[in-house]
Amino acid sequence: MSGDFGQQQFQRQQFKHKAADLSKAVDKDAIREALKLPARGLFFSGLLSIALVFGGTIFGLIYGSSQTEKLVDNLVWQIFGENRVEEASAKNKKASKALEAAKERRDAQAQAVLTLSIGGGIILAAVLSVIYCCSVAGGVLMGKLHNYKLCRAACIMAMIPVISPLVVVGIPFGFMGLMKLKRPEIKRGFGN
Repeated sequence: MSGDFGQQQFQRQQFKHKAADLSKAVDKDAIREALKLPARGLFFSGLLSIALVFGGTIFGLIYGSSQTEKLVDNLVWQIFGENRVEEASAKNKKASKALEAAKERRDAQAQAVLTLSIGGGIILAAVLSVIYCCSVAGGVLMGKLHNYKLCRAACIMAMIPVISPLVVVGIPFGFMGLMKLKRPEIKRGFGN
């Protein structure tokens, strides 16, 4: 009888471990299904944002450079008051050297501003593309239940209006993803 008692205790102890393991067990398929919508939303909003950035950059370089050059030329001329030099030199022909020097300065300044604006646009496009790639990666990894921190960062970045051109898409999917990622069973699915 004492042997039966020991056997029963062993079985109870074994059952407790199984019950504890079952309560900690995670249904990864259910978690993937719960995260499917926000993961796809982040993925597609990131892809569309990248397409918009590249399209805008190419359009800006093709069309904007000629328009920007004219705009910058006029703006620099007005800002630095070189139109006053031109008026004065028109009145006094001896000041034509001053007019030529002013035109050269204006052209150099316009070229510098144009170069900086194009370079700044390209750098901004590159930085934004990295951010949007993070959103794409966050969507992919969320669907695979990998890298919990990157998934949360992607959700947060998708909700920032200044960063995301697709705020209408980014805010709901980012918020939905954040709320679902806070759940304890989903954290366990990621291994956290």
